[in-house]
Amino acid sequence: AAFGPGRPTSAGFAAWPAGSSAGSPSAAQACRSRMRDESSVTRSAGMSFDYKRHPTGHAPLLSKNTWRINATRPIYDFAEDGGMYDMIKYPILTEASCKLIEELNTYQFYVDRRANKPMLRAAFETVFKIKVKKVNTVIRRRKYTWRQDKIVGKERWYKIAFVHVEKGYAIDLFPDNPDAM
Repeated sequence: AAFGPGRPTSAGFAAWPAGSSAGSPSAAQACRSRMRDESSVTRSAGMSFDYKRHPTGHAPLLSKNTWRINATRPIYDFAEDGGMYDMIKYPILTEASCKLIEELNTYQFYVDRRANKPMLRAAFETVFKIKVKKVNTVIRRRKYTWRQDKIVGKERWYKIAFVHVEKGYAIDLFPDNPDAM
């Protein structure tokens, strides 16, 4: 019995026409060997999307081509009128961050990932009316949820700014009149 048009019968490949090489076993073997030779799957942008599981389960391992594309990334310009207020999201108030505030006069804030250090420095000096000594930034590693060797969930991807403030200045995180700011 035939399995449908263009498919072999239960007798196997002997029922195929002799001149047809599209579905012959040798063509299938050639296709499989060609697929084995091409080890990674790539897209037109030159970025490899062949994710492999990280040993700790936190982040996918990417090829070197992925990091090359980041060099040509466009610089994001924030709006002049409200851009400085959009860059700064909210302060981090943990035990460790409060210790940094007391000992080193350094504040931690969640900020927009697209903002760079000069933008952040200008934003903090304008919004909080302080003198900034230095700004350090870190983008934390994104954590992934894996199920059956597939990424099914992602954690938020954020940037933290460590703002070192000059002596004599302080950021009032809990102002008496928030509307005045």
